[in-house]
Amino acid sequence: MQWCVVLAAASFLLASARGRSVEVQRGMSESATGSAAAAAATQYYVSTSGSDSGDGSQAHPFRTMTRAQTAVQALKKAHNGHVPAPGVVVNVASGTYDFSDAPLQFTSEDSGEAGAIVTYRGLDTGAVVLSGGKAIPTSSWQFHSTVSVQANADSADSASDDSVHGKQQHADQHTHNDGYHHHHKDDNDARSIMEVMGIPDQASTPERTEKSAPHRVSKRHTGAGSLTVDIMKVNLKKLNITNYGDLGSGQLGNCANNKLEAFYAGKPLVLARYPNIGSDGKPQFMNIAKVINSNTEFQYKDSRLSAVKNASSMWLHGYWGQDWADNYVRVVKLDGAASTVTTDTKTPPVYGYHKPARFYALNILEFLDSPGEYYLDRDTGILYFTLPSDAREDGELTVSIQPTVVSLKNVSFLTLDNLNVMHSRSLAVESDSTVNVTFSNTAIVGHGGRALSASGAVQTLIHNITAHGIGCAGLSLEGGDLHSLTRGNSTMQYCTVYDFARWKRTYNPGVSFGGVGNDYLHNTIHGGPHSAMLGSCNDCLFAYNNISNMCFESTDTGAFYTGRSWIRRGNVMHNNIFSHIRTTEHTVLGAPSVQAIYLDDQMSGYHIYNNTFIDCQKGTFIGGGRRNLVHDNYYENCDAAVHMDARGLGWQKTSCQKSGSFFQEMESVHYDQPPWSTHYPELLTIFSEHPCYPAFSAFTNNDYCKCKKFADVSTEQISKWFGTSSNNVEKCR
Repeated sequence: MQWCVVLAAASFLLASARGRSVEVQRGMSESATGSAAAAAATQYYVSTSGSDSGDGSQAHPFRTMTRAQTAVQALKKAHNGHVPAPGVVVNVASGTYDFSDAPLQFTSEDSGEAGAIVTYRGLDTGAVVLSGGKAIPTSSWQFHSTVSVQANADSADSASDDSVHGKQQHADQHTHNDGYHHHHKDDNDARSIMEVMGIPDQASTPERTEKSAPHRVSKRHTGAGSLTVDIMKVNLKKLNITNYGDLGSGQLGNCANNKLEAFYAGKPLVLARYPNIGSDGKPQFMNIAKVINSNTEFQYKDSRLSAVKNASSMWLHGYWGQDWADNYVRVVKLDGAASTVTTDTKTPPVYGYHKPARFYALNILEFLDSPGEYYLDRDTGILYFTLPSDAREDGELTVSIQPTVVSLKNVSFLTLDNLNVMHSRSLAVESDSTVNVTFSNTAIVGHGGRALSASGAVQTLIHNITAHGIGCAGLSLEGGDLHSLTRGNSTMQYCTVYDFARWKRTYNPGVSFGGVGNDYLHNTIHGGPHSAMLGSCNDCLFAYNNISNMCFESTDTGAFYTGRSWIRRGNVMHNNIFSHIRTTEHTVLGAPSVQAIYLDDQMSGYHIYNNTFIDCQKGTFIGGGRRNLVHDNYYENCDAAVHMDARGLGWQKTSCQKSGSFFQEMESVHYDQPPWSTHYPELLTIFSEHPCYPAFSAFTNNDYCKCKKFADVSTEQISKWFGTSSNNVEKCR
């Protein structure tokens, strides 16, 4: 009887998946048809060499995209509020378009309509950039000092202070009040970068002129494993840049980010920190030695930190209470003699301070000692920086200004294609309440917060987006209505996300999912410290995604993570690949434990089949949830292929009682009335069918190879929990 229920549920979910697949293919065909019609559409042109007084023709293009917007709006007005068929295309020529003063904003006035889509497209692949930052001319750069460090020094107090952090090199022993010893222009090392780049010395050249010169990498090996780094500076106030934001990031998972950042050739520079990122690219940490006050004060053991002369601008970033939860705290007092830190009560550590939590210090000029770093003195407006070791000859120094570069609200039938977005402080592309909108063939690079967020999306397509150099989460797609179970019918496909969560490390995934009836297909996500995909959904499809090298810096998480709900169900995962899902950093608060697919805290109603798991600590993790079907998957070199537990019978039993949070959630959507009672009839009998057990969950027909074990729970125990484990075979492919 139990297995019949499982098979019936599997048949229903397979039928649903097939239906979604047809819809995706149909949507792609319609998109292709629309592209063909665009050739006959009304055409406007934009070029950085154009003029907004022109007519927008190819011969006399507009200079700005906002001028093109007004032309499209005027065209609609001339046609009684309609876009003439077959639509409008705004062709944007190569170049960088400055949106540092205000974002590019689309509203309902910019919408197209069925059969008449409005398209903004870049004419040259990868050559059109919409920037929310300001480029800093080399004529404003000044030499500040040089610093010498050991080329391979990695960690805090791994050797003497000098070998870890390095020493300032000085010729005349003239010490400025920033704690550095400075070279001057008559030093040969100092001359090299300035002369090659055409940067005049402030003391000898009172008036500056713009001078074009090749860029010079700002480090030089001096023998014996050491290298010399040139520190440059620029006065942002003299460039009328005065809004710098602050470093507060909020609590768990929050990315309240609006700070100015520095970029070189599109690559984010690292805010000066100690310990530095290691030569192997891995972050280095100090540790709490003793907790004095769990919210405000602790003791450490690190002589380099104690030697800091002025800690007034210092912040700390750490995993304070759990190795899966990080945030930033502001230092109000550093007592080097006592090796204690006191932090601001307005920036409390998430989950409090615990020994031996790992952390590092940042935002101090004294920590600016490696290639590709920066520090901003918010009082004087002076930006100090070093160029990356792989600095491009034609690279440009840019600072982020605008929180958002592109904004869409209440827009329909609009396409943004081949328009690359760079240098925002918070959210690069914000999309809210869109219908039939397409984002395609775009690179979203170098942003302080999130890359793209599409909420309230209906029939919206996110296609072939590459996002990297992202401070927090990557791409987000959510749409559809939970209460009515109305589908969003939106799709994210063929996207690539990497180098994300560089500022806020946990609960900022490469892809965030949500809503009802949306698809996430053929995406590639790799190289993240925590989750690759995270959210909650109903009737969503996750297929043909490739997820690798995730969860390396945290514990108790999953490359695909969702949890704590009985109503977020009907989701299908098939033909995905998960590889190298392991904690590789040294964690100190709890044992490292991560999984490829993590259905946490009784998450229920997932159908997982035909997926591949290679080199994962755990493959598929069912944390007490019901009716999760896991079959025909392949697991190789995993510590355990699958996991199941019955936490609803233990520490989480209050959640699954009839007075608990799960039932309250069910009542909030009227689970006993249509459409819920007909779409998910199993909810009607949940309290008469072994509530709090992982009932009707099943592991069947899976193959595993070179795993330490298939399951970390016995088949007999699974059966006692009213689940099934059968026909799982040790077989290498």
